[in-house]
Amino acid sequence: TGSSLGREGPTVHICAGIASWIGQTFSLGRTSIQSLVPVGAAAGLAAAFNTPLAAITFTLEELVGDLNPRVLGAIVVASITASVVTRVLLGDNPAFIVPAYSLASYWELIPYAIVGVVCAGIGVIFKRGLLLLRGRWLALSGNRAVAATALGGLAVGVIGIWFPQVFGVGYPWVTKALTEGYSIWFFLALLTLKMCATTISYGTGSSGGIFAPTLFMGAMAGGSVAAIADFFFP
Repeated sequence: TGSSLGREGPTVHICAGIASWIGQTFSLGRTSIQSLVPVGAAAGLAAAFNTPLAAITFTLEELVGDLNPRVLGAIVVASITASVVTRVLLGDNPAFIVPAYSLASYWELIPYAIVGVVCAGIGVIFKRGLLLLRGRWLALSGNRAVAATALGGLAVGVIGIWFPQVFGVGYPWVTKALTEGYSIWFFLALLTLKMCATTISYGTGSSGGIFAPTLFMGAMAGGSVAAIADFFFP
């Protein structure tokens, strides 16, 4: 319905639940069932993003916490299998169309470093705003929580009247930014409004992930820095 959230997060959640259900169906022990959860999550991530290697490293870093030999092999097998099945059914299509890049001068590394600093700052602001609004929503109960979620959806809808780019995952707009580019003001507007819309959507209880919005905001932040750099150093 246009909520400014991604589909990859729920995919990981669903696949982790399926893995747990499979373990319970085969009457495995509690420890074995718990071990299957990150395996399912890795498979879901590999299928959603078509990135088996990223799914493996993400799961080991974020869910397992170390190179646990107990689940490492299972995570690798599940991620690769999920990616193979996805490519057979849907084809080997990247999420974004990225033009070929080349390094014309080592001076280009300076704006690249600036992009990293800017994105880190945006990430901190985004995370704090997200957790603040989410915490306040979780403190509500009953009809107040439902009303807050409805108002959150309404707020995103109002933003989308003028900037429909904030709806959903926004991948087509990221691809257009990569291939055609926008003006500095449009980059900044999409960055700011996507951050607001995602914070509102997630913070008021809408179901979705923040992987896709994070990619969107990172792309717009990078485009903003590029537009400024191009203005001063054509």
